[in-house]
Amino acid sequence: MPEEIAPEAPVGGEPLAPIQQPIRVPSGSNSTWKTVLVLCGGPLLQIAAQFFSNYLTTRGYLNVDVTRAFLLVSGVAISLLIIICVMAFSIRPRWMTIGVGICIVVIISIGLEKWAPPKSPSDRSLDLRTNVSPAPGPKMLTATEIKDIVRRAMGTTSNQPTSKTTRTVPSREPVVKLIFKDSPLFTPTRKRHTQEQMSAFRHYLIRVGFDAPSEVPPLGTAPGRMITFGSTDPRIYYQEINIGKDAIDDPMTIRAAYADYAFPKMLDTLNLNRWDYGCRTIASHIFGIYFNWSFANKTWDTPPRVDSWEGALWEIRQRCGQGLTDSALFYMFKTLGDFPDPRLSKHLRENTMSIEDFNAYFSLGFSIGEQVVDNQLHHLAGVNQILNKRGLLIK
Repeated sequence: MPEEIAPEAPVGGEPLAPIQQPIRVPSGSNSTWKTVLVLCGGPLLQIAAQFFSNYLTTRGYLNVDVTRAFLLVSGVAISLLIIICVMAFSIRPRWMTIGVGICIVVIISIGLEKWAPPKSPSDRSLDLRTNVSPAPGPKMLTATEIKDIVRRAMGTTSNQPTSKTTRTVPSREPVVKLIFKDSPLFTPTRKRHTQEQMSAFRHYLIRVGFDAPSEVPPLGTAPGRMITFGSTDPRIYYQEINIGKDAIDDPMTIRAAYADYAFPKMLDTLNLNRWDYGCRTIASHIFGIYFNWSFANKTWDTPPRVDSWEGALWEIRQRCGQGLTDSALFYMFKTLGDFPDPRLSKHLRENTMSIEDFNAYFSLGFSIGEQVVDNQLHHLAGVNQILNKRGLLIK
């Protein structure tokens, strides 16, 4: 209740009525929560706007430049919203609150800039610098042996040490020349799509280092989804590739048709004078499947078998990176057959080669290629662990 004060009556007059003085309720608590709401709400909105724009960018709805412009526009809009809220709520001190709120938004915008998507995303390899001891595996190469392998892979004969493992990309135009058989399924659109897929895949293989062929045998169609080959004559016009009509529009099937011709040709699988000709045929199939997956950045819909080399290589790619795995296979390709194995050669001549024989052959070849490109052998332990758990590492 208001306090009643009875003033003294003036001389010779009536007593005055009591004067009621209202009690003032402090408004500080009401102003405080409004200030906190404005200073916290603005930065939170800016953070939400940044993560929303990043989500749209990773989904492909926005490009990087639009994302950064959106961040700038949202910062300006939220700053204006802070000014409007301060004016509407009659927050005191007014200008100090506005200045602090805008400064927080600006600082958060600058801080969030490093989480914006990069302009040129690249494959990041996982660094396996762990203290795990390497699993037992193929014999380690010496530095001199590795340098000699690199020199031969680069096509040089100089005895001077080679300090770089980069390779020169052929300057030829990476367009595949195609001959389409007279089939109603080969419409102009399908012909263009087929050539685009094979040419892009060939260009990718050239960038890895392979001298991928610029021509393939005439293309035909066949029932089903399978790819079939006709003739084993090495001359290109006496062969044919038939693509299953049910998969004729599938990009991975189109690239598989190119890979099934290109890798046996590059690995010289029809040369019976090579001591490892039988192993090269199986290896060419593995190469073709892996590089088709690596180009598409995905496998077939059916997961690869646990005990398959394709599955092991894909796991190594996921763990060690595309660059290392692709290059390791390229240098394996360049050094295949450098270490003849009389026992394996005998088994090949007698048609008694076992799965263990081939796993030992492929494991040694991949180990050599991996050691060429793996700096300080940081990834060797991880590679051997993957091969060991899949039963592919022959001790």
